Amino acid sequence: MSHIAEKIFNEDKLTWLEQHESVESLINQYNEEWESNFISAYFIILNPDHEKYDEQLTCLECDYGVCSILNFETIHAGFIEPEGELCRVILIPKEMNESQLKEIIPDILFDLYKIL
Repeated sequence: MSHIAEKIFNEDKLTWLEQHESVESLINQYNEEWESNFISAYFIILNPDHEKYDEQLTCLECDYGVCSILNFETIHAGFIEPEGELCRVILIPKEMNESQLKEIIPDILFDLYKIL
């Protein structure tokens, strides 16, 4: 994948982390709220216009226990012009590498950046 997700995440890190100073702090909050044990996190750029968007995102959340932190801000990373893309921080209850994420959401994932 490219470094676009990394650049976008780092440009506005506090917004993506819901004003938390660190990913660990955000995960601690969600672990308490969800009574879960999230251990890894990614920042992902998605194609919200793809016909499989809802299906693949639901699969990621329901079948793999991923918490997808909602951020309704459209960004313009250059994958879809002029509409733009959606970004989310996802919290995962196990270690998951980039290849595994690409297999689960192949049609809707533009780019990703492992943040923990």
